[in-house]
Amino acid sequence: MFGGLLVGADLFGLGWRSVFLVTAPVALVSLAGATVLPRTRGAAGQRVDGAGVLLTTVGFGALVLPLALGGEEGFRHPMEGYVGLHIVHRAL
Repeated sequence: MFGGLLVGADLFGLGWRSVFLVTAPVALVSLAGATVLPRTRGAAGQRVDGAGVLLTTVGFGALVLPLALGGEEGFRHPMEGYVGLHIVHRAL
């Protein structure tokens, strides 16, 4: 929802640090709003899905890593990393 606002802040030449001018107030409002929500409890015997946590962590890392390290590894465009990721995924 705030992605366009964050990108717009950087497009106006304010730099990446200006992102914090938006995220800090949003975080504070979210925390304040969380205090008025009713507390709920999970079902009895409900456990954390360890395999799901592991797969989600690896999956998000696989999505972010090509963007973060692509330029250092010689990719001209971030999508080159995703093409390689797609090839590996299809091979599995």
